[in-house]
Amino acid sequence: MLEVRRIKRHHLNVLQQIYTEAYAGMREYAYTGRRRVISYLRWLFRRDPEGGYLALRDAEPAGFIFCDAMWVSGWSGEHAGAIHELAVLPEHRRRGIGRKLVLTGISYLRSRGCRLAELWVGEKNHPAINLYRTLGFTEAGRADRWIRMVMKL
Repeated sequence: MLEVRRIKRHHLNVLQQIYTEAYAGMREYAYTGRRRVISYLRWLFRRDPEGGYLALRDAEPAGFIFCDAMWVSGWSGEHAGAIHELAVLPEHRRRGIGRKLVLTGISYLRSRGCRLAELWVGEKNHPAINLYRTLGFTEAGRADRWIRMVMKL
């Protein structure tokens, strides 16, 4: 059974564990070191305390997403709901968890009046790129090793 619930501050240690394991094969896109990851997760939580969701599969943490309904795109200067982070544990991938989290995030951003969703994904992260494309995101630019993807909401 898959359950998605809002992230609370007491989840930070679990989120750090998920983040670290999720990025094990993609270190070039990740923060490293426990303190740095926790600092990043706190920043995400501060940006939009209501925009984080934790996925539980059979009551076990499996992944999370952090959205930000107050984001102003540094790329375009327009207000855009941002998906700052999506992480799913490797053993829980290809089971619809990432899709469910992104759909939950999109729903949250719409509920906050966002008309555009924005995210950045590593250019070699083909599974994530494919997921975002199937959900309606399109490429809108590149910077270094990152791809900017957007979707009208």
